[in-house]
This record gives sequence, C-alpha cells and structure tokens, in this order.
Amino acid sequence: MKKLLIIAIIITFAFSLTPYIDWYNDSALYIIHAKNLLKGINYSDTKLIYNSERIMFPEYYQPLFPLLLTIPLQFFGLNFIAMKTINLLFFILSIILLIIFFRKYNLSEYSTVAVLLLANPYTLFFISRWVMSDIVFMFFVFLSLYFQETRKYTLLAFSWTLAIATRSAGVLLPVSFAIFLIYRHLLGEKIPVKKLLLPYSIPVLYVISEKMFLGPQKLHWQFLANTKPSYWIANILSYSKTFFHYLFYFDLKFSKLIALIVFAITIILGLREKIKNYGLSSLEIFSFLYILLIIIWPGQQGFRFLFPLLLPVSFYFTLGLKALR
Repeated sequence: MKKLLIIAIIITFAFSLTPYIDWYNDSALYIIHAKNLLKGINYSDTKLIYNSERIMFPEYYQPLFPLLLTIPLQFFGLNFIAMKTINLLFFILSIILLIIFFRKYNLSEYSTVAVLLLANPYTLFFISRWVMSDIVFMFFVFLSLYFQETRKYTLLAFSWTLAIATRSAGVLLPVSFAIFLIYRHLLGEKIPVKKLLLPYSIPVLYVISEKMFLGPQKLHWQFLANTKPSYWIANILSYSKTFFHYLFYFDLKFSKLIALIVFAITIILGLREKIKNYGLSSLEIFSFLYILLIIIWPGQQGFRFLFPLLLPVSFYFTLGLKALR
C-alpha cells in the first residue's frame, strides 16, 4: 500500500513540475550561486544590490543547495524542470525517512496518515513552481532528528553539517541535542563526551571554513535585533493561519474550525503520550527552538518555513490517534 502511495505521489508531483518559476528573487540567487560555482568565480559575487537599511536577504545563501543545482545546470542548462527534480527527489527521500521514523516507534500502520499530511497540495505547489532550498533543508532536519532519537553520533556529524550548509537555522539541531543531553545529565545520565567530539567538531569546522571563504553574514543576523513584540504577534497569527490553510485546503466553512480543534487536541494528546511513554527528547526541544526562531524573526516567510515541523506534527498527531483508539 505504501509503495503504491509513494509511486502515485512521484507521478503526480513529477507531472506537476512547471518550466518556469514564480518566486524569482530567492530562486535567482540560488541559481546565480550555482552558476558561479560552475564558472569557478567568487561564490558571493551575485551582483545583488544589498540594502543594509532594509535587510531582506542574507549576504549569500548557504552553499549546499547551489552545489546540488550545478548538476542540472551543467547537463541541462537553465532548465527549471530539471532543477525542481532535485526538490522532488529530496521530498520522496523525506517521505521514506518519515516512514522509517514511524517504524522506530511502532507506528507503521499510521505512517500513511503522516505521508498524506506531508504530500499536501501546498507542498505540491511549492515543488512544482519554485527552486529553493526548503525541501532539502526539511530532509536534513528529518534525518538529523532521526539520528538524534536513535543516538547515531557519528552520522550526526554529517547530517548536522549538511543541514547547516543548506540553511543557517540548522544550527538549532546540535543546540537542541546539547540541551537534551544536559537535561538527561540532570536526571543522572552520563554525557558520552568522547562520542560527541566528532558530531560537534565537524559542524563547527564547517561554519569556521564557511566564514573564512565566503565571509560573515553579520548584517543578516543583525536583522534579528529588530525583533519586537508586534512582530511576534503578527508571526504567530500569520503562521497559524498558514498552517490552518495547509491542513484544511478544502472549503468546509464552519466545519474547518471543528476540524482544527479536533486536530489540535489530537496533537496535544499525542505530545502527552510521547513524553509519558518515551520521555522528553531533542525532538520536542528542537520543535520549541525552531518555533521560537520563526516567531521572533522580524519578517514572515510563509509556509515554507514550517516544513521542518511536519515530522513532529505528523508524529504527535498519529500518536494522538493511537491513544484515542
């Protein structure tokens, strides 16, 4: 059943890929970076006129997604369908990883529900129209969370680094795991310092080398200093509305409110079941830190910033369904 569902998703998403892009600014910057890599010129030389008074972009984007874009650029030129295939590939990998994650918690029978939550018309719309790094970042977040939950320390060195090399928000992954280990230490569990040397040293070395070769992103992070309560309220309302539309894209009018209440109660019940049966883990800590980041960030980015939360949301929802049975 799941194999047929994945095949159906691949076919549907593949035939939806358009030969154009709607969101030109972000996509253009990624493509320019990729072209610079192919030409062997300065990666950060994008000809972008940077307005330090109204910061909308980082000085440069993280290099992993542009590096992936060099493959279709090299073989197919400026072919947007070929570029979007990268996101489609990582989206399918995310679905497979989601199924594996659910199997770890003996929730295989519910993973179909999680897959359907992920393979939503909104993700179809995103993958079919834009060339941006959010889907690739989502995959490496899922992969890192799985390795964190299963304590695969060596593999974390690579998944964390690849997440950070895709989007700078990936730094929340090792931070969340460090907080979790400190929490477990307070409960009497010994911190495996030797096993942590590799997973923490590799991302640190990557960040240092990135800053050395590509330069700092001081202005972009200084933008965070502009945050204020009015932004927080606006972001909470905006992301809540966006997520509401993601879940209930069909028009049922008043029934939407009932469905949302039921969905929220099921997630809360699932979170309760997770902590009760498995204890607090880095999954909850990362989710909290990431939600906090997108709330305080002075600017709304739409649903694409919620992609990394789809694993915990679908996980808690299915745990809640299981508890209701």
